[in-house]
Amino acid sequence: MRRTIAEDSEWNLATIPDLTKLCLSSIVKNFANNPVLKDLLPQHQSKVLEELDVKLPLSVTANLIEDQGYWKRCFISSWGIADESLYDHDWKRMYFEKNLEGHIENFIPGTTDPSLLNETLKLSGKFIKRLEIKQLLPPIKVPQQNLNDSFSDCESDSEDNIFVGDHFDINILVKFVPCLNELSLYYGVQKCGMNFEWNLFEFTMRDCSLLAKALPLFSQLTLFQLSKSKVDDVKARVIIKSIIDHPTLKTLDFSHNKLGDKSARAMGKLLNNHSHLVKLDLKDNHISGAGAAAIAYAIELNSTLKFLNLQLNQLQDGGCQSICKALLINKTLTHLHLGSNDISEVSIDLLCQVVLHNKTLLSLNLSCNSIKEKAGISLQEALMDNSSLVDLDLRLCDVSIYCLYSINQHLKANSEKKKERYIKLFTY
Repeated sequence: MRRTIAEDSEWNLATIPDLTKLCLSSIVKNFANNPVLKDLLPQHQSKVLEELDVKLPLSVTANLIEDQGYWKRCFISSWGIADESLYDHDWKRMYFEKNLEGHIENFIPGTTDPSLLNETLKLSGKFIKRLEIKQLLPPIKVPQQNLNDSFSDCESDSEDNIFVGDHFDINILVKFVPCLNELSLYYGVQKCGMNFEWNLFEFTMRDCSLLAKALPLFSQLTLFQLSKSKVDDVKARVIIKSIIDHPTLKTLDFSHNKLGDKSARAMGKLLNNHSHLVKLDLKDNHISGAGAAAIAYAIELNSTLKFLNLQLNQLQDGGCQSICKALLINKTLTHLHLGSNDISEVSIDLLCQVVLHNKTLLSLNLSCNSIKEKAGISLQEALMDNSSLVDLDLRLCDVSIYCLYSINQHLKANSEKKKERYIKLFTY
């Protein structure tokens, strides 16, 4: 038997790819230099998008590719799996927001070349709706020569060695992100490890002035959060003044800062000034009874605020009673958190009045206060004539388990009645 041996050792009997596949393969290979996509047939576009490299420059892909599958591959290759429902199932938006957040979080004033950030903003700004900045780096500290090279721990923390630097200027974003709805900032450093210094967590006065200048220019902003940044009364009042006439702001979060009664009075003015605020979070600050009285006065007149969090402040009974008196007038607030405020049984009469007469409050948190058993029983009795409250938190209030059980049973009954009303409403 005779056989033929091919001169090419790599030759095989496989079918030669058709011309269409060869062309599509060439398009994918040369896409960075010659991005051909919109002129292709839909089925050919899909083939190209499935094979495109996720590391292509944004200057090529940003305005050309809308396919969610491609941007999903890009996102997962850089950051792994994420919950796309938080971004309205828009993988392209997810990618651009996460990418821009990374550039801002790693930007060192005076050191980082701003050209890359500016290019990124130009390409992605119109896709940005939310920015959650988890760190802002200060300028690099320039070491200075000292005659004595040996310092004690106390000397290293002395006022002579404190270095305070201004952070990233938020005003850079204004003209590039016209659709920004939510902005969350943290003036601190993540994972600093052994390089920890207090000046890495300093919200400077210049930072405050620049931020106050930028906030009114974000005309579509609905949520602003500035937490865990050591914001004091002076800085808080500057920021509040800048947003007092903001037309779209609905959620304001100053939790875990150093706000006192002066800031609380400024918040009162904000709520009184035809505010659109729906949610105000002042958790873990230094607000006392006087500040609570200013907020309470504003609540009496306000008709938009639904969520108020004053947990971990210093309201005590005076502040609690001021808030309670306001709730006897207010018909809008639905959620109130007064946990960990050193409230005692002295305030129980007014709290019972709120439970009896306020028909809009759905959730009241009084946890970690010294309510005591007798006051808990009074609340339980007042709750018998309430059909609106569905959540009353009395954990760690020295109230017996039997009283808590009875309260929870009534709250459960209120919740079931509400569900029945909603079912009837949508049925008919």
